[in-house]
Amino acid sequence: MFDFLKRKAEPEPVVVDPAVLLRAELVERVIQALGVADDDTVLEIGFGDASALKAVLPFLSQGRVAGIETDPFRIRAAISAFPAEYRSFRADFKEGVASRIPYPDEHFTKVFALDSVTHWLSIPKGLEEVKRVLFPLGRVVFSLPPRDREGGFAFVPVVEIKGLLQAGGFENVEILKAPRPEASVIVMGQKAF
Repeated sequence: MFDFLKRKAEPEPVVVDPAVLLRAELVERVIQALGVADDDTVLEIGFGDASALKAVLPFLSQGRVAGIETDPFRIRAAISAFPAEYRSFRADFKEGVASRIPYPDEHFTKVFALDSVTHWLSIPKGLEEVKRVLFPLGRVVFSLPPRDREGGFAFVPVVEIKGLLQAGGFENVEILKAPRPEASVIVMGQKAF
């Protein structure tokens, strides 16, 4: 009568969304490309759910993270996700866009953006602002999505971003190829001294 109680429950298979895995891998690749040091001050442009900044924070025992985003709801959510860090000034979140970064000159040692550069209103103006807020020799890292995941926004070829960085006065600009066709490409450079 109660045979269902005698059967052992089979564990449910764990299903992981491939997009979540791609995002985690991308964040890991970007952190490695940034070369985050213990005392860095790191800015993410378009931080979304702030998961990338959360992944950077453990590398910074003395440093700080900051992010800019256009959506006030995401800013409030990020502040809620980092309550102790926000209160102790180890994390800061502001409303802003790449072409008007609301921080002073030479404030950050590292700046990054995950798959959002193609959404910027003006890439050259955004790069001017990135250069302005970076310390000399500061590093910038951008990831660019593959063509088929652009979400309706204009696709900007990675070589064009590389050229814009070089024309904007960034040095040691290089492209790190994607490990798979569905993964993002990374473009990185360094502000001249």
